[in-house]
Amino acid sequence: MTTLNPAVHPLAKKYRSLIWSFLDCDLTRTALFYAERYFYTDTNNHDARHLLATSLLRCGQVHSASNVVMKERGCAGCMEVHAQCCTRLGRYRQAEDTLKLCMSLDRMSIGQCPEIDQVIRPPAAPLFPAPVTGHVRFTDPSPVKPPLVPSIPQKPDSHFFTPITNGPSAPSALLYKPSLDGYLPSFPFQQLDALRHDPTLNGRESLATVDSSFMGDVTFAQQSHGAVPTAGFLSKTNDVRPSHKRTRVQMNTGATVPKPEKKPSRGEGALAVFRRSTRLLGGASKNPVKAPPRERRRTRTRSRSRDPDDMDEDMQPLESTSSTSSAVHSPREFSPGPVLQPPDEGMMAANAILDLVRRFAKIVRALSLYEPQAAIEQILELPQEQTKAPWVSSLVGRARFEMADYVQASRAFEQARNLDPYRMWDMDVYSTVLWHLQKDVSLSFLAQELVSINDSAAQAWIATGNCFSLQKDHSQALTCFKRATQLDPRCAYGYALSGHEAMAMDDQESALQFFRTALKVDARHYPAWYGLGTVYLKQNKLRKAEYHFRKAVEISPSNAVLISCEGTVLEKRGMLEAALERFNRSLALAPTSSYVKWKRVKVLQSLKQYENALKDLLELRDISPDEANVAFTLGKLYRDMKRNVDATKCFTVARDLDPKLSAIVGHLMEEMANE
Repeated sequence: MTTLNPAVHPLAKKYRSLIWSFLDCDLTRTALFYAERYFYTDTNNHDARHLLATSLLRCGQVHSASNVVMKERGCAGCMEVHAQCCTRLGRYRQAEDTLKLCMSLDRMSIGQCPEIDQVIRPPAAPLFPAPVTGHVRFTDPSPVKPPLVPSIPQKPDSHFFTPITNGPSAPSALLYKPSLDGYLPSFPFQQLDALRHDPTLNGRESLATVDSSFMGDVTFAQQSHGAVPTAGFLSKTNDVRPSHKRTRVQMNTGATVPKPEKKPSRGEGALAVFRRSTRLLGGASKNPVKAPPRERRRTRTRSRSRDPDDMDEDMQPLESTSSTSSAVHSPREFSPGPVLQPPDEGMMAANAILDLVRRFAKIVRALSLYEPQAAIEQILELPQEQTKAPWVSSLVGRARFEMADYVQASRAFEQARNLDPYRMWDMDVYSTVLWHLQKDVSLSFLAQELVSINDSAAQAWIATGNCFSLQKDHSQALTCFKRATQLDPRCAYGYALSGHEAMAMDDQESALQFFRTALKVDARHYPAWYGLGTVYLKQNKLRKAEYHFRKAVEISPSNAVLISCEGTVLEKRGMLEAALERFNRSLALAPTSSYVKWKRVKVLQSLKQYENALKDLLELRDISPDEANVAFTLGKLYRDMKRNVDATKCFTVARDLDPKLSAIVGHLMEEMANE
């Protein structure tokens, strides 16, 4: 199983986003679905475990959330979830101990907050150290915050900056250090005019001298931007705000501009070479010369080579470039080719989750349409790690229950309880499975556990009612089912079971009322339709019984019990062929159903299909050798087939198994003797 890192793995990040989004929208069941998918994708992921516990807690499954988080309490968040579970369960001392442990792990928790001076420490040294003489090289690698206001250079004798004493040839790595008394310096504005008209600047209004130590490498700035700031940086007044006008630096005749050697890269060609007119080099002027429009249109990274006839005769390059670098290059020559985009990991994760959701949607849809076989097939196509979830085991149990395969359904529900011992959902169906299997001990244990976990859950009272019903205590069972409907008025299953208990007590009017209430809650609740058909069958209202049984079969076409009930009504109405067809359909869905085989034997005997009836009876005898009715029916079948010796043996076995049949068996044996 691949471990998903919640910080970098796109699938984990997508799951986290979905879960928290649904929790924020109070869609707790949807959030629990994605949390369970996330957790069983990687059971070793602590983040997935924490999200699963949080979703269970928000869904009201307090015991399950505590069980999940208690297996691995590795973070303060999981301990907080456990403390909330203990609080809801009334275990306040345990919740207090858990919170204390949580605060000991989290130093910033309430009650363990450090002093403010420990969180926000004053600076050990001022941001701007005292002025020094000479040049100083930065040797401290620790980052220093920049000043709040950009510093403005002054004349060296103003002591605003301490210049490098080595002159213009000093390397650019040797920087000036500002000397400020505070964060916002007091700028001597009276020295601006002297700075502007200083004759030592050789008639230049620029603050950037040929010394590259202040602006770094002048030539690099020229190659990158085509110009450096000039005297236009300062206005003619005391306003020190920068001007939006950008001009070129006027070069001095005797000044030499240092330029680092830079190998032209591919696509650069003649890279923005600094050009000056010979007239400008001959004399100094205070007015900056505007660049021609052709120069202003040049880009930073690539300059197109110009024809010598189109060049200004007064403009001469300072450096001559190689012929290869000044060659004409077509823009298409350097256009990048088709780049293969890497797959979007976020989209791949979303598609993986969407595919998983689509599979589960098919399973739930099949169960909603009461197509259990299709649901089983879809469950088998799930990824192996997802089949270990308790919800998936419950889906298998429900599908097997709809197929009347109670043994397999019981195993599936037992596996779900092993994975989640405190699970409440679908346990009402599990209790009905145990009722059909006549497992009174297991059913009693299940009912007691569910009531101890949550006595306010309808599932617990339904399991208790089934336990009393199995013990033939129908009045107590009816009381438990009524309690379940009081706790959950939308529980249609509770109303249907109440109707069955009322019918067992021969209160048919109350049974009809319970079944009709169940249909008001859920019109597609087929047990209610089945219950109404059973009541009408007892009242010998065969047409109404057939109608309600048929409605139940339309809702759940794969239920063998419903189809056999419809066949029973048709048999009583004398429609033997139609009844036989219903029994055959029912046996095709549930081949091991003894009840349906027994009903089909009756129809086959009436249709005088003795060989087929004998085959079913022999199978039933092997299944239930101690059943007196099977032996008695087999004896009658042998008598009809004129096999008197075999009939006598079967009648004798039936009389031994049930002495009440002695009179009937004696009469039939006398008839065979007279024949």
